[in-house]
This record gives sequence, C-alpha cells and structure tokens, in this order.
Amino acid sequence: MFNKALLYKNYKQAKFAIWAFWLVTLWITFKFNNHAQDVQYSFDHWKGGSNEEFNYYFAFANISSESMIQILLCVGMAVLMIGLARSNRSFDYSFSWPVRRVDLFLSAWLIGTVHIVAAVLVSTCLNFYILNNTILSEYVKHSALWYYHVHELFILIGVFSFSLFMGLICASVVSQFVVGFVSMYIPVVLSSLIYVFLDKHFGSYIFWGRRMLNDFMSVVSFPLRLYDIGSNMHLINSNQYVYIGYGGVYMALIVTVVSLLLIVRMAGKSINENNGKLLLYPKLEPVLRAGVILCAFLYGGAMFGSQISQSIFSYYAGGGFFTFIAWLILRNITGIKLIFGRK
Repeated sequence: MFNKALLYKNYKQAKFAIWAFWLVTLWITFKFNNHAQDVQYSFDHWKGGSNEEFNYYFAFANISSESMIQILLCVGMAVLMIGLARSNRSFDYSFSWPVRRVDLFLSAWLIGTVHIVAAVLVSTCLNFYILNNTILSEYVKHSALWYYHVHELFILIGVFSFSLFMGLICASVVSQFVVGFVSMYIPVVLSSLIYVFLDKHFGSYIFWGRRMLNDFMSVVSFPLRLYDIGSNMHLINSNQYVYIGYGGVYMALIVTVVSLLLIVRMAGKSINENNGKLLLYPKLEPVLRAGVILCAFLYGGAMFGSQISQSIFSYYAGGGFFTFIAWLILRNITGIKLIFGRK
C-alpha cells in the first residue's frame, strides 16, 4: 500500500485530474473572498435610512456548478488510476510487480484520498480566515460554513472510493466512468420512475409514501446533497431552526467503508483477461442487462405516459420502445473491447 513506486505510478496517471481538483476547490475559496468584497462594497454604498439594518443575502451558497465539477474530477481520478490502466494494458504490467494485488487498489485510494483531504482542508482554513477577517464575520455563522465543508469532505471521499471500487467491476475507462457516475444517481431517479409506475396502476392511493421514498433515495444518492447544500446553509445562517441532518455524510461514510472492504476482499481475485470490455466478470452481464432494461422501461413509460398521453397504453408503448432501444445498444456494446496502447 505504501510502495513508493505504486504511489508515484497512480499520481502520474491521475495528476491532471488531481491538480484540476485542487484548482476547483481553491476556486471556491476565491469565490468566497469575492463574495466578502461584494458585501463590503454593498455595505459601504448602502443608501438605507439611519434606522434600517443592512440587508445581507448569503449568495455564496450558489456553488452547485463547482460541486458538480468536484464530483466529476473525483470520479475521473479513480478512472485514470484504474480504468485507463485496464484500457491501455498497463495494468497487466502492474500485476507482474512483486506486490499484493490489493495494494494496487489501496495505493490508488490513498493517493486520491490524501489529495482530496488536503485540498478541502486548505480551502476550509482559507475560508475561515476570510470569514474572521472580513465583514462576513458579522453576517455569516461559522456553523453554516462547517456544515458545507463537512459534507464536501466526506461526500467527495465517498464518491472517489465508490468509483475506485467500480474499477473492480468495470473493465475499461469508459465503462468505469459511466457506470460509476450514473449508479450514484440511479436511486433518486428510480424513486421518481417507480412512483409514476405505481401512480399509473394504483392512482393516488400511494401518494402518502412518495415523500418518504424520495427522502430515503436522496440520501442513498448522497452526491446530490452537495448540489443543494446552499439552501441548508442559508437556513442555518438565517436562524431558521429546522431539522437539517447529516444523512448525506453518514451515507458517504457507509459507502466509503463498504467500498474499501469490497476492494480488500475482491482485489486478490481481480483478472485481466477481459480488460477493455464492458465488465470484468461476464457473469455480471445479465444483472447489468436486467437493470438497464428495467430503467429504460420505467423511463420510457414515464415519458410517454406523462407527456404524450395519460393512458396506460401510452405508458406501456413508451416502455416497450425504450426497452427495445436499450436492448439494441447493450447487444452491440457488450462485445466491444476498448484497448489501446502497447504492453
């Protein structure tokens, strides 16, 4: 795990994603500093009456675009360390090293996690320095900033850990990126599709369970917590005492631990024969096919049954059409082997 050659190899493969992640994370700090300057400028040029208080708005909370880029880069780091190595055949060479196979994955996890933690900690320290030494100290609560950075740290580590684990399931750079990224959002999307299906067949009798199902699935899709974190930060900062939980953090911790345990358990059995294909283990292809076809049916039914016509016939027509399209795509891509470069 602490083999210097392995650490350097993983850093070299993912260095562009690593430093891009640093850049985006520090850009959030730069944005926070600009927000402080804007507030100071607005306060200095405020034309309100003498008895009126300056109206502050917590605009810094609009950082969903930066959060999306951070998540994509965390997935990208894992893909460049494992998926790219499978596609360019360098993973075959790594297996010949006098190290345990599990160390190939744990060293990748270590180098990625160290950079994620370091970048977030540096950003956190700088943000609190800005908070304590600018006009924001009068308007922004420390708890609002802590809430964001705690979610940022654990969610990004969870995303990276899960994406790295996907390198033990997927056999190419493309499949690891697509399956790793999409599967983290499937639960919350699937909950909406399931509701449409139940509504079409049973009517409004199941409406009472929709909010509970969506809340649970949004926690399972923990990266989403980082996108809409601005609203919770605003609630904390504006003294609106509502229950604001850390469900996304807990789920990210669970995903991280489970991913590491599965990596340790499965890494020793990792094979190279199917490198470049969609999946590393052919036995998993029926599971993938069933999942994709089910999602395609539900999505097609929701689209046709809600936007084109409200009839149950339109629902099944749309579901059948999308199922056929998904089947065609899967039939053509499961046999493709994406290999480039030389051993």
